[in-house]
Amino acid sequence: MAGHGIARKTIWDAAADIRSGALKVLLPDWIESEPGIYAVFQQNRYMPPRVRALLDFLIDRFQRVADEILAGLPAPLEAVQEGSID
Repeated sequence: MAGHGIARKTIWDAAADIRSGALKVLLPDWIESEPGIYAVFQQNRYMPPRVRALLDFLIDRFQRVADEILAGLPAPLEAVQEGSID
């Protein structure tokens, strides 16, 4: 941000700085889909309802926040998101 070079950052980390003009997107064709947030838990046949409820809540909340963060910013290529690069 002080003009010292190029960095690869996640959109979660860079969105506010891009909007403020402190950072610029230099290679928009090379933006990758964000892997997102991972929930790690022990998987077995029975998932307690409280764990399923928490996962559903987190999925919904992070999707809404991601949509707000990404609004108006350069997005990954559609082909990359769909996994069908020609």
